[in-house]
Amino acid sequence: MSARTVIRFADWTMRPESASEAPNMVHELQCTTCLAASNADEDFETARDWAFNRVGRIGRRSPASGA
Repeated sequence: MSARTVIRFADWTMRPESASEAPNMVHELQCTTCLAASNADEDFETARDWAFNRVGRIGRRSPASGA
């Protein structure tokens, strides 16, 4: 049996749920190299800043390189 990739193009819209009973959106990011995670926060900028600061602090590392 051989592997087969199927790619389908579609228009997607991602946005917070607008229903009044919907919970607030929470953002949390995780490093795929060391599994450190940002704090969960309703403000995306907080999680994004964590990621940008982390990349600046540890540099660009590949899990395969072991560095």
